[in-house]
Amino acid sequence: MNNSVVSHQPLRPVCRATLLALALAVIALLISPQGAQAAIYKWVDENGKVHYSDKAPADDTPQMDIDAGSASTGPTLTDIQRKEKQRRLLDAFEKERNDKEAAAGAVVKEKKERKVWCLRTKEELAQFRAAGYLYDYDEDGNKVVFSHEQRAAAEKDYEKRIKKLC
Repeated sequence: MNNSVVSHQPLRPVCRATLLALALAVIALLISPQGAQAAIYKWVDENGKVHYSDKAPADDTPQMDIDAGSASTGPTLTDIQRKEKQRRLLDAFEKERNDKEAAAGAVVKEKKERKVWCLRTKEELAQFRAAGYLYDYDEDGNKVVFSHEQRAAAEKDYEKRIKKLC
């Protein structure tokens, strides 16, 4: 058995004017443009990752003004317009991702090419040092043997190339 006491007091009647005033106040708060302006910051970190935030980062990142209330106070978008806007946004994200992938691919390709040129230059320097004498051709097509100073300068040039490539 339940020994609790339940009170059956009649509810106080609420007048129609009070309900109407309350409803209008709620509607006014919902559609008011207060707080509609929001500061949004966009920045790219040292790893190339894009960030969005409502708080400013440590550096002087420019602020983007976003009107958060414009969608609720103005005319609404149709489904077709909303889908088109969404498609454009997705296309922009895809283009940004493709650009990053292409840049990363170019860096990888450049590293491979530098490695190949590094190995070739090291091999040429080894052959250069192993050779008894070095020569080049003049304008007439005759062999001109390098002097000791020319050979030393050529070796230094190869060593500089190796430092740059490797």
